[in-house]
Amino acid sequence: IAACRRIVCATAAYLKKFGTPKVPNDLTHHRCLLLRQTDSNFATWTFNKGRVTERIRVSGHLASNDGEVVKNWVLNHQGIMLRSEWDVSAEIGRKQLVQVLTDYTAAPGDIGAWYLPGAQKTARVAKFLDLLSDEFKGPQSWRLPS
Repeated sequence: IAACRRIVCATAAYLKKFGTPKVPNDLTHHRCLLLRQTDSNFATWTFNKGRVTERIRVSGHLASNDGEVVKNWVLNHQGIMLRSEWDVSAEIGRKQLVQVLTDYTAAPGDIGAWYLPGAQKTARVAKFLDLLSDEFKGPQSWRLPS
């Protein structure tokens, strides 16, 4: 339905105490806060720069399957997280979080809709999907400058 970047970020206090990663491999020396989503390998973060792709195995002392919990840990200076742009843009705008590794593009966290096979053929589901698609066309308030 819409493209969405993922952002690596932490608080200024955390970065002052532990240093700011300059390249993805620096994350191996940081307290990465892990968000477990689906069955994916949540501890491998993928980055691109030009035509080069790097997969970094990160580790951290805290992991959750709840994005709000992970965001609260970051806001409490517990480490660095990889999170969807829509979820952290307000905190970055308010200077509560600092975006790092801005020269790299993390694997996207695009926004989609899941439905049961065959359900897209119902008028109600088709209308809802059309409304979602229309809502995400054009500029979004949560988009950060590229």
